[in-house]
Amino acid sequence: MNIRTSMHAALPVLLVSATMTLHAQWINGQNADLVLGQKDFVGNTPGLAADSLSFPVGVAIDPTSGKLFVADIGNDRVLRWGSVSLLVSGDPAEAVVGQPDFTTNGERTTQDGMDFPTDLAVDAEGRLYVADALNNRVLRFDSASWKPSGANADGVLGQPDFTSKTAAATRNGMEYVRGLAVDDAGRLWVSDQRNNRVLRFDNAASKPNGADADGVLGQADFTSNLGDTSQSGMAQPRGLWVDDAGRLWVAVTFINRVMRFDNAAAKPNGANADAVLGQPGFISSAAETSATGMHRPSGITMDPSGRLYVADFYNNRVLWFNNAASKPNGASADGVFGQTNLTSAVGSATQNGLNLPWGIFFDRTTSTLWVCDDGNHRVLRFSPGGPLSAEEEKSRQPDRFALLQNYPNPFNPTTTITYAVPHTAYATLTVYTVQGEELARPAEGMHTAGLYQIAWDATGLPSGVYFYRLTAGEHTYTRNMVLLR
Repeated sequence: MNIRTSMHAALPVLLVSATMTLHAQWINGQNADLVLGQKDFVGNTPGLAADSLSFPVGVAIDPTSGKLFVADIGNDRVLRWGSVSLLVSGDPAEAVVGQPDFTTNGERTTQDGMDFPTDLAVDAEGRLYVADALNNRVLRFDSASWKPSGANADGVLGQPDFTSKTAAATRNGMEYVRGLAVDDAGRLWVSDQRNNRVLRFDNAASKPNGADADGVLGQADFTSNLGDTSQSGMAQPRGLWVDDAGRLWVAVTFINRVMRFDNAAAKPNGANADAVLGQPGFISSAAETSATGMHRPSGITMDPSGRLYVADFYNNRVLWFNNAASKPNGASADGVFGQTNLTSAVGSATQNGLNLPWGIFFDRTTSTLWVCDDGNHRVLRFSPGGPLSAEEEKSRQPDRFALLQNYPNPFNPTTTITYAVPHTAYATLTVYTVQGEELARPAEGMHTAGLYQIAWDATGLPSGVYFYRLTAGEHTYTRNMVLLR
């Protein structure tokens, strides 16, 4: 098996990305510092492979594992990368759901298939929710960070089973799902775009397949679905976010605004919004390229400081609003990615440009913003202060050999083994039985300095204790792991 460097980084116990001080604020038009789906910052070709994307539109990170998920809409699949702390530009994904492998695409209405996945959300327990738009449903994958490629979903909302796809404007139906959010209480919020509403599912993980929603915003009841430009109405909602105070933020795409609902879970059906950005009031809807305007806002996210980020799709930019909850209606944005100022809207495939940005996600652990640059078929990462200098990159390299405990442990059937190499060296990672029989060499060859992450699959092996060993020159390290079926 060919080895690969996952990231020039410090040892996990000293992870720089998890503890680094933000050495600068965002600046208008700053460069991204990592790209996935392309080999560099100027490529923009769609593809079907582990390291390629075709119109990525949704991104989320599992808080339990740090793994990255991307909704690859053109290939009807969701790709999973390893821990974001270990990624380098151009890395391939480690697994895929919605398709059996990395070279298959095409829509399906099955328990393991998808048709136009548009958004993602991961709850505090590591459950992945997928907005499966043209199947008019939301799929749930439990323990998503450890699912093998092609795995079945564990639950479905919007349909009574995994083979139905009928659109409906009912309490348990959906039509063209486009946005998802999960709050701290485990409520799932769903942008039911063509029904012009947002549905709420309390204790979503415990819901049976096809369960009723518990609440609705944008409509007065569960059977109305007309679009409306008003304080309580919506027209084609997409991106959703629920902040730490329980405020629901909704990107209402076709009327070019973001609506805010305070204490959203307690709102009655059809309640009024409390504030709006992108428009001066609740009855206007014009598209604009300005500090106060938007043109088809799609994805939204927020950081712990209360800064709101909005993917302004047709303006080819991402806006940010500091202390967004305190902004008056129609307030100006405080900054922009993808453009150098708040009046430009030209799309580009560059290190600081965007072309039709859609899904976005702020990772609190690494303090980074992830952007699905849909038209450039890539996902970009922005870090405070921009890309690291050569000196900073060097400081992130490990300073000694190390073999870390696999995760998860116990596992079934896959686990991830992480090890560190401080300088160029020939290294071998070997897996043994307790009797000393060699089972596999997941990695062997010349390694450059860096932190490596290797997935090992124990399919076909019985439950029990296994050993894994890192050998590099005179250095040997051994740990044990438990396969539990």
